[in-house]
Amino acid sequence: MNLNFARRIKNFCYVAACLLSVASFVLVETRTLCLILAVIVMAAGIVVSFGFYRCPSCKRPLPTNERLPKTCPHCGEALR
Repeated sequence: MNLNFARRIKNFCYVAACLLSVASFVLVETRTLCLILAVIVMAAGIVVSFGFYRCPSCKRPLPTNERLPKTCPHCGEALR
């Protein structure tokens, strides 16, 4: 899995989990299901973030709170 794809998947999972959490307040009859799905989707995003969003050279995790850097902040290797 390349870095751009991993970044897109993790961001999608985080947004989807937030939307499911908000939906649980609106859809009262399916509140439990929405919350369970939100937890599962958030866990999937965390797994992608920790498992695949890493520098291909040094295997150290990349910062998740900003855009994909052009070089690894740890080893200086080009990422794009």
